[in-house]
Amino acid sequence: MYAAVRVLWLFTFGLLSSKQRSVLYRVCSLLGYLPVKTAIPKVDLREIIRVGTVVEIHNPLGGAGNVSVIELVVIASLIRGRRPERLLEIGTLDGRTTMNMAANACPGAQIYTLDLPETRTTGAKFVSAAGDGLASRILQLYGDSAKFDFSPFYGSLDFIFIDADHSYEYVLSDSRQAIRLLRNGSGTIVWHDYDSWDWEGTTRALNHLYAGGKEFGNLRHIEGTSLVYLTLD
Repeated sequence: MYAAVRVLWLFTFGLLSSKQRSVLYRVCSLLGYLPVKTAIPKVDLREIIRVGTVVEIHNPLGGAGNVSVIELVVIASLIRGRRPERLLEIGTLDGRTTMNMAANACPGAQIYTLDLPETRTTGAKFVSAAGDGLASRILQLYGDSAKFDFSPFYGSLDFIFIDADHSYEYVLSDSRQAIRLLRNGSGTIVWHDYDSWDWEGTTRALNHLYAGGKEFGNLRHIEGTSLVYLTLD
């Protein structure tokens, strides 16, 4: 009886919870159903987080919409290894990832982060931590990423993290803009929520870009995470 009630709840009110939707995703996966199959090759997590890597992590316990702790370590490790000087995040949310990007960037690095102006929690994490000096590295931008004028930043960025609107059209738009933003066509781009039940649009868009080759032919899905990354040299 308890199980029957819980299953009924799961398929009704439980659908409103991302945590419970992930349970349904795992059940469907075990039964052989996937809404969108992945196409991007996986890379071993140990190729990203190498032995001896030291990173600085702030606010490790995230909430809804945040990257996981291991994903936060991956992003921090990529930044430590690549030493970018100008970084951009598309999709600030509460600023947890932003702050950790700033904490692991080299001294003097500038971090830009873009979010919708009506988002109430925008940057709350790094705004509240302004006293630790990290906030001084961060410049908050506002706008819809599909309409935002990125032209002043073209050819000037070294690291871009994309975690905004997860619809197919937006992910394609943000990804193509990211290529134009890289300094001399070189740098690293990271996407969140690939192979995620909640965000099929991200998976479909990145599969499409990977299949098209060209700049996106070296996309790699980091095993054990929902992160995809691309490094162009």
